[in-house]
Amino acid sequence: MKITEDEIKKLFEPQPQPTVGVDDIKKVRREIEHEPKHRLHRKRRSGFWDSILHFGAVSGFTGCVAFLVMGWGGISAQLDWIYFKDYLGKPIPIAAAPTSTPTPITLATPRPTPTPSATPIATSTPALVQLPNNIPTVAAAEGNYIKSDKISLFAPVIWDVPEASMLDRLKDGVTHYQGTSRPGEGGNVFLVGHSSNYPWVRSDYNHVFALLDKLDTGDRLEVRRGTKSYLYDVTDKKIIRPGEVEILQNTPKETLTLMTCWPIGTSLKRLIVQAQYVYSAN
Repeated sequence: MKITEDEIKKLFEPQPQPTVGVDDIKKVRREIEHEPKHRLHRKRRSGFWDSILHFGAVSGFTGCVAFLVMGWGGISAQLDWIYFKDYLGKPIPIAAAPTSTPTPITLATPRPTPTPSATPIATSTPALVQLPNNIPTVAAAEGNYIKSDKISLFAPVIWDVPEASMLDRLKDGVTHYQGTSRPGEGGNVFLVGHSSNYPWVRSDYNHVFALLDKLDTGDRLEVRRGTKSYLYDVTDKKIIRPGEVEILQNTPKETLTLMTCWPIGTSLKRLIVQAQYVYSAN
């Protein structure tokens, strides 16, 4: 291809420069001045959300750890159920008996069978709040217990416990709510037990009712009082709010009512299991 002389001259001629006006200079200056502010704003906004996410992650992890620590006894019982019952298909091993020797208590004189309206209604369900340490504890007498083969439950029962002493007596087993019926008297026999407790509280019964949710309709419960056993079959299971005091009302037929805090590791609600009287035996 032949290049002409004119084309060669054009290669060496100076090229026209773009015209830069005052407005263009102002525009570039504004962009230079504002760009650091935009970057600083974006950096601050990013740092704020990073702090929120970091705080949420730390709080969530801390909460999970605290929940596991506070409710480990009950959670461990639930894990045992999953492993032995659901996975192996075997009964849960019953925990070893307490090393301390229980102190016998004298049973109160039996009362006549109350009418359905005779049992007073408490102002609230047992709050299970911490009480002073100077309240004396009483261990259950031998021959007073509650038993369930299905959930490997075997624990002493302390009878006629006032609401003010409820938490302290729960260290020694399952407590009978004073003012409700006793086995064999008809009406509502109301028993309370822990599903979990503070890890620093020393007791063999901190999660005695941790598997109460595993009981189903028809499951058999045995309550021993003195020289006689009373057998009950489960009829109902439900979760209620702490303020639903109707659960303490007397019943036309003899009913065993078991209550514990729920979910495990909290006291948000109450798990209730009720069973109807079937028969008694010596």
